Amino acid sequence: MSDRIYVKPAVAGAQIFDPLRGHYVPQDGAFVPRDPYWSGLLVRADLVEAKPPKEPAPEPAPATPES
Repeated sequence: MSDRIYVKPAVAGAQIFDPLRGHYVPQDGAFVPRDPYWSGLLVRADLVEAKPPKEPAPEPAPATPES
């Protein structure tokens, strides 16, 4: 079992405070520790466990002109 989970607010527009970061969980979600605080929010259905977004593929380096 992982020590982190990806969560997002269960209701669009809900503001769920993240005490570790000092701001609200973004609407598109965030990784948080799997601990009693976050587990309680999941049980109360304030948050839902979500699939994290895929990281964008790195952009290729620009071609250098040959002299």
